Amino acid sequence: MTNIDTRTDIDAGTGSSPETGGSPETGSSPGAGIDTVLTGGARRPGPRGWSVPRPGVVSVPRPGVVVAAAVLALAAFVAAAPGLLTDAAPTDIDPVHALAGPGAGHWFGTDQLGRDVFTRVVYGARTSLLLGLAAIGLAVAGGVVLGLATALGGRGMKRILTWLTDVTLALPPVLLALLVVAVLGAGTANTVIAIAIALIPVYGRLVRTEAMLVLRSGYVEAAVGLGLRRGVVVARHVLPNALGPVLVLATVGFGTALMYASALSFLGLGSSPPSPEWGLMLSEGRDFLQTAWWTGVFPGAAITGTVIAVTVVGRYAQARFAGRVDWRAGR
Repeated sequence: MTNIDTRTDIDAGTGSSPETGGSPETGSSPGAGIDTVLTGGARRPGPRGWSVPRPGVVSVPRPGVVVAAAVLALAAFVAAAPGLLTDAAPTDIDPVHALAGPGAGHWFGTDQLGRDVFTRVVYGARTSLLLGLAAIGLAVAGGVVLGLATALGGRGMKRILTWLTDVTLALPPVLLALLVVAVLGAGTANTVIAIAIALIPVYGRLVRTEAMLVLRSGYVEAAVGLGLRRGVVVARHVLPNALGPVLVLATVGFGTALMYASALSFLGLGSSPPSPEWGLMLSEGRDFLQTAWWTGVFPGAAITGTVIAVTVVGRYAQARFAGRVDWRAGR
């Protein structure tokens, strides 16, 4: 029988510090009180810090959350079926109508090459959202591996991985992404990798916290006592309990990844022309803001609206479903 050390110490970053206000035994935190506010106290404690609605009581989202969800639904629809909204191609050039203002023929006007801005914003939704999804998916996967390795590894491995995580978290994520792109080079794939590397420590720390709390629980100790193998305990108990808060946090992280991808493209380190990517469109239109404001305003509005909508929905999901979220998530 393989033994699992369930007596691992939990440090200040695992939920037992004043910053998180929780305790390893209960997993309580100030975030749990948000659920009470949103539902008027119509909640009861759930397992491991999760809050569960009382039977017969329905939690109604605030109007802002409903609007944000509608914006996200619209963005998803546009990204999935851009051809339903426009017949033009995002790369079609018409120099005769370059920098034409918004009108019946071109709802959002045209850019310096005569390309329809509305068409490029519509097709840019697919490019930008896919970049964000790919980056956050890779970050979550890497964070799960890092967190489990830190929680389940030997004492030496824990110290090394914890030190690396702390050092990485000390750097602003966008600066870390810039450093990675500087090493790997510009490009869409390298942008995804850079953003993922910048966000992996955030999810790694959260997975580590959740995994260590599960390892200290009574049912895991009972499973170990029954002779279950290490891999079985991790697959059945540790990983499922750690994934819930991580997936909730990833909803906010998607907005962060989208913003970083747009920023890198704006700086010329992400998608390359003539790709219809929002950050790249904003970069191309900044030179014409005084004479043709629509070339940069509409892509910028798309970025801002989508990121705000993702953040609002993600924060609601945190308050609604998770009672404990890593404090670094708001970066």
